[in-house]
Amino acid sequence: MQNPMRLGKSQDVAVGTTSATCATAFGLTTIVRVLFVAAAVGNKAYITFGSAPVATIPGGAQLASNFPEYFLVRPGEKVAVIGSVASAGTLTVTEMTR
Repeated sequence: MQNPMRLGKSQDVAVGTTSATCATAFGLTTIVRVLFVAAAVGNKAYITFGSAPVATIPGGAQLASNFPEYFLVRPGEKVAVIGSVASAGTLTVTEMTR
């Protein structure tokens, strides 16, 4: 059996052609779940983490639409996202807790 995790606080970030950062830094969590939902087929998103992150294309991790991914983070960090087109979609980031 895998280690079970609880869903914690979630934030949505609109994804467009300029870097956008989540509003609130992560709490004591060390794992986050990210889900990019594209507004149209072919839209892409790239993310990066840090204390004051700025997402770039083709920097960071490219996300596939509708597939949740999990990342290790440090408390106090944020996620930044940028899309391949204006109104590329929405990124939901959820803190995971035990």
